[in-house]
Amino acid sequence: MSKVRSWFMMGALMGALVMTSGCAEILAQAVKDSYIQQELKKTPIQKSQSEVMAATVEVLTAEGWTISNDGGNTMKSQERASSNCSNPGSRTWVEAIAEDVGNGIELSIKEYIKCPKSDGSEGINMTQGKWLIEFAVVKKLEPERAAALEAEGEKRKQAELGPKK
Repeated sequence: MSKVRSWFMMGALMGALVMTSGCAEILAQAVKDSYIQQELKKTPIQKSQSEVMAATVEVLTAEGWTISNDGGNTMKSQERASSNCSNPGSRTWVEAIAEDVGNGIELSIKEYIKCPKSDGSEGINMTQGKWLIEFAVVKKLEPERAAALEAEGEKRKQAELGPKK
């Protein structure tokens, strides 16, 4: 085999190795994230509704959102241009609801995206949960719980990756 061909083969093998290890890392991170998301939904926050909403305002403001409506157990941010949609005129905003479920406060934060068609007519409206922001609120209010979720999630991630070679 020629030297060029040998180097090419070695490069291709190294590339495949990097790609497969990258995919494994992505899948393992998804296992961790999924675990934390499920646990956030299972156990309400053990603070008052006003404490949860105040922490939510702090976290959303730190994330660059401007709160326009803050009343009781719901809040909404001001709309801003969306980076999730390339069409001109696309807008996004977040809404948070802190519901007293009897054994604590269940926090739900969603991002709404209004994505008009390229001709300007009504287009797709999307919604996505913002669990990372919800988790940031839990980190602020219940740091021990957040650390335990993070540790267990990391343990599950490492188990998914398998033993290091």
